[in-house]
Amino acid sequence: MLRLGLVLGFVFWLGVLGLGVQGWQQPRRWPAGYHHSRHSHHHHRATTTMAATLGEGQGGQACVTLTHPSGAVAEVYLFGATVTRYCTAAGKELLWMSSEAKFNGEKAIRGGIPLAFPQFGRPDERMAQHGFARNSLWAYDGGDLNEAGDVTATFSLTQEAATHEAWPHAYALSLVVTIGADTMTTDLHVRNTGDEPFEFQCLQHTYLNIGDITSAKVSGFKGASFLDKLAADPNAVVVEDRDEATVAEETDRIFMAPLEDPLVVACANGDIVVSKSAKRTDGGEEAEVAPDTVFWNPWIDKAKSMGDFVDAGYLEMLCIEPGLVNGKTSLPPGSEAVLTQVLRA
Repeated sequence: MLRLGLVLGFVFWLGVLGLGVQGWQQPRRWPAGYHHSRHSHHHHRATTTMAATLGEGQGGQACVTLTHPSGAVAEVYLFGATVTRYCTAAGKELLWMSSEAKFNGEKAIRGGIPLAFPQFGRPDERMAQHGFARNSLWAYDGGDLNEAGDVTATFSLTQEAATHEAWPHAYALSLVVTIGADTMTTDLHVRNTGDEPFEFQCLQHTYLNIGDITSAKVSGFKGASFLDKLAADPNAVVVEDRDEATVAEETDRIFMAPLEDPLVVACANGDIVVSKSAKRTDGGEEAEVAPDTVFWNPWIDKAKSMGDFVDAGYLEMLCIEPGLVNGKTSLPPGSEAVLTQVLRA
């Protein structure tokens, strides 16, 4: 009886403390992996040692922070599954963000790595520029250290959360972000979950933090064919003959696959190596797909015309964007395409 009384008393005090028997046995779990912390773009108040945590970012928007054991850090907002930061263990910021970017859950975030899907540009004017993925709230599926010791986090979007009458297909997107000490990999998966084939375009609209556009040089484009979207005939195929591509005016080009890999950006902030690849899986059969690369800088006038683009920002950034955008990719039911980018300092 004495032993029973002691047990009942112990359970009673657990209830008073709000733990309960189950709460005493395991730590409290936040809904859907939620861990509440508050941070700004550059400053964090960590309340956990987990490799990936979901908390509040700018504008009160949900944001996942990935922290590598080396000290490298990445940030991904659930709005658009937009990667807004990757800082290496050595303290090098690889991504550029506009100081005028809107974090309001309505407008696509300017900078980082916005995702274009299911269209690039606006070939179908019924849909928004670059589609709806970058303007939609994605789900956070969790993250942790992988077997290689890198930190990974996964985000997802389906037609149940975001669709458009101009593109009414059943799909599943997932973005897998993986960071190491000096490398970040972003894998964008596109899966057809419906009964009919669909066509799509996708792109990782990467803003690189190059420090000074006047001294930036890109190796790897020589001999590649491209479309100049600013030319009198934007469909005319041009061949790049420079050993190193530079920017001294508004630039908007689609370099068409196949392309040399990797591209190397030599810039004031140090070299950035950009690798890109793609593959598709049909009925268990996997095949490599050669991705295109968009090369973009708005320069002076266009930078000033965009309300969320700081006027002088064109001097600090350069977009090198891997994508499947020269034409459309057809995906049969049950098939998947994966677009991969690797950034390395």
